[in-house]
Amino acid sequence: MAVHPLLCVVKPWLNITVDTHNQKLNLILEAIDEVLKESHGIVVQPEVLTETVSGNGLNYITIPKMPLVSLHSLTIDGLLILDLTKTYMGNRFVLMSDNTFTKSIYNVQIVYESGFSKIPSNLQTLYCILCEKIYKKNVNAATNMSAASNDFGKVSFEVIDRLISKELMSYLSGYSIPQV
Repeated sequence: MAVHPLLCVVKPWLNITVDTHNQKLNLILEAIDEVLKESHGIVVQPEVLTETVSGNGLNYITIPKMPLVSLHSLTIDGLLILDLTKTYMGNRFVLMSDNTFTKSIYNVQIVYESGFSKIPSNLQTLYCILCEKIYKKNVNAATNMSAASNDFGKVSFEVIDRLISKELMSYLSGYSIPQV
């Protein structure tokens, strides 16, 4: 298991100085990554994504996940589009092309890299707060159930999503994903 880049930020926040809980904290951080990506469209650690979306009949289309680092390819109805520029509109990157995105279901494939090279401080704070809440909840459960150590870090997607949705409003309000 790779070490999450925010482990070194979260441990001091939780006043943890030993490495015995690294694996547990890593699991929690990866779960937060997954919920941010799947429920909120924010990719934290850089990765190449392949998305299939429906064409809208217009000459632009919104990238499903942000922030956009680079565009690898765009295909409409099986045809590779070569003349392509990217622009930033509102809180989303939008692809502009001389062609139109044929209005159809799942006929557009986008391959792109998304994620942060340096994670913004407000997202770092959000991770720390969420990790603290999940960690403390699991420590309390483990204390009350003595044999719960195997379940540590196995927090449901729904629980993390609720926590993120609640905290996201205060930490990301008025914040737009920066261009990279």
